[in-house]
Amino acid sequence: MNTQSTITNVINTLSSYYKKQESFKNIFSNQSIMVKVGETFDEEIFELIDSVLDMLGLPRKEDVEVNGNNHSIENGLNLSLEAQLYKEGFRDQWERKICTNLIIEAAKNKIYLESAVKLVSQWQKLNQYIKEVEKHDCFYYIDLLKKHS
Repeated sequence: MNTQSTITNVINTLSSYYKKQESFKNIFSNQSIMVKVGETFDEEIFELIDSVLDMLGLPRKEDVEVNGNNHSIENGLNLSLEAQLYKEGFRDQWERKICTNLIIEAAKNKIYLESAVKLVSQWQKLNQYIKEVEKHDCFYYIDLLKKHS
């Protein structure tokens, strides 16, 4: 199985997981313990994403401190580009975080599947791709995905 089909499978699996989780929450909305049970699989799902990112060769820096630059703005995620600073180890974590969020966005909205697969599989070029859509000191994941759709 090649890299792009592996990323596609992960996005499809995550999309299916989100749909099942939402159904589970709707069915058991009155039973908070059952909602929590449904959320217990989140960590395992994100380990799947991490495994794919490991396979792609994205460096993993467990000891890197990540500051709180992730914000929810205008119904879309944005990530402050100050994370691009070449502090020791920070850039590695930045690329991994962006790839994870691109996979999540594509799983939630399948029209971005193809562009997310392309961007994640070419993660070494993220800095170049983001410069195409950045606005001042941040960018929107949706803008990046649309640009490469």
